[in-house]
Amino acid sequence: KTGTSMAAPHVAGVAAIARQKHPTWSSREIKALLMNTAHTDIYHGDNANYGGNGSLAPFSWGGAGRVSPPKALKSDFIAYAGPEVTIDWGLQVMADTTSLSRTVTIANKSDDPIVLDAVLVFRKPSEDPDWITTNIDPPQIIVEGQSTAATTIHWTVDPALAPEWKVTS
Repeated sequence: KTGTSMAAPHVAGVAAIARQKHPTWSSREIKALLMNTAHTDIYHGDNANYGGNGSLAPFSWGGAGRVSPPKALKSDFIAYAGPEVTIDWGLQVMADTTSLSRTVTIANKSDDPIVLDAVLVFRKPSEDPDWITTNIDPPQIIVEGQSTAATTIHWTVDPALAPEWKVTS
């Protein structure tokens, strides 16, 4: 009914339909399309109609989110960071303030130019940590038709302000 066992065939099916619509796109571009257009409001508790009346699940529970076939098949642009598509900082052990940066490429697959405002949006205020400062440069990206443009996400992490992390069972 739910979870990975049901997600895998659904995502595979949407990926096949996306591949049919975009036969010249690479696997990375199809993956970016599905991840970029996924619903990120994932609930736990009673979730009978996808809107759910349970609580908003922690962001870490949802991965890229729940695949959205209509949104994926309507999108004319994709964003990806490196060969893995997602921004992955990996495991970071920090004693002092640390700066991290990743470049995000936006590919406009339509013939018309697009203008995007890059902003970091949290689903709820408690997910916005005060120990991480984010800067996006440039914050507005103009991507001509059938071309790419890039922006860079800079994070400054101050571990002295971070909450203590505990592993519990």
